[in-house]
Amino acid sequence: MLVRISTSFHPSFSFPPQHPNAQSITLTFTPTPSQSYSGLSGIDANWSTIVAWSSNRLFIAGYTYGLSEETSWTELNIRERVDGIERVVLCKSDGGVLGYLMDARAVVRSMLIHEKDVELRDPLVDGDGVTLQAKTVAVSMTTVALLDHNGKIFTAPIGEKRATKLQYPRKLSKLCAGFSHFLSIDERGDVVSWGNGLHGQLGHGTREVSSDPRPIDALSGLRVIGIACGGLHSTVLLEGGILYTFGSSSDGQLGRRDEKDEDGEEVNYAVPGLCALEFEPDDEVEVLGGWYETVVAKRNKGKCEIYACGRAVMGLDVALRDDRATVGAQWKRIRDPEGREIWEDPVLVAAGGGHVVFLTKPSSTNGS
Repeated sequence: MLVRISTSFHPSFSFPPQHPNAQSITLTFTPTPSQSYSGLSGIDANWSTIVAWSSNRLFIAGYTYGLSEETSWTELNIRERVDGIERVVLCKSDGGVLGYLMDARAVVRSMLIHEKDVELRDPLVDGDGVTLQAKTVAVSMTTVALLDHNGKIFTAPIGEKRATKLQYPRKLSKLCAGFSHFLSIDERGDVVSWGNGLHGQLGHGTREVSSDPRPIDALSGLRVIGIACGGLHSTVLLEGGILYTFGSSSDGQLGRRDEKDEDGEEVNYAVPGLCALEFEPDDEVEVLGGWYETVVAKRNKGKCEIYACGRAVMGLDVALRDDRATVGAQWKRIRDPEGREIWEDPVLVAAGGGHVVFLTKPSSTNGS
């Protein structure tokens, strides 16, 4: 398996190495005769760490707790038996907890790392101490959120096991998290948001904090099929490949250049607005939110195209300029490791802190 990373520019981000412009490096799984890295099923990334996993193995690259800066993959030893790895989400903060692991039984536990060993803590439980069964899980800077199979969301401070059920009248489906905000979709198809809205990332037209899930009125009645949280921004995907973004536009991560509206007034980025990125009706579109970027994967007939805007497509020279928001708002197509604009599907994508990670199938030329 192969991982390709479009390079971050941020001076404090030590992995991958710095380049003067947005480029890419390649990390390759190189198994010994007794090892195999086939069957990898997922990846996730935060500011300086990448994880990849299969049903029963977990790999890490980058700088994290107990490990020095690495440019190769390390297999982590999970101290206790795990009934299959379904999903791993990395924490966005440096608080000691690496992230959360959801096993094949839908049980979610926090992970601590000691050198190359992973310690799994007690499962997340509800107010009565009953172990929660997750459909998916997401993590902000301070909070873990779990969506169960009944459409209810439970939240807990990172590192604590007892979770509180959020009050919302309808069942919820998808779930994603930014630095301090969350998005979901209810059974009517309305996008729901809560958390910190100081950058407009909740989409309510204001910059307020909302502790309870609340539908975004501007998107009411639209056929929403996908959501993604960036650090301080949000992306919503409608049926037909139509994109709306809202929140911080500090690095052009909204992919919008509408600094003024039709009346010449400053645009309120706390209100969802259209992106100038178009797709065909039969395209399968996936949206992802990096910390300061938005990533879109378009798939059709075994082929994949990757588009990005924001910090991940900038070079260091652009990142320090006053007009970086305007430059970053220009969508760019990311090439594969051989320089081709069309990727061979399947490809798994994750967006981190100023970089984008791709897990692709082996090619006949890379020998991985």
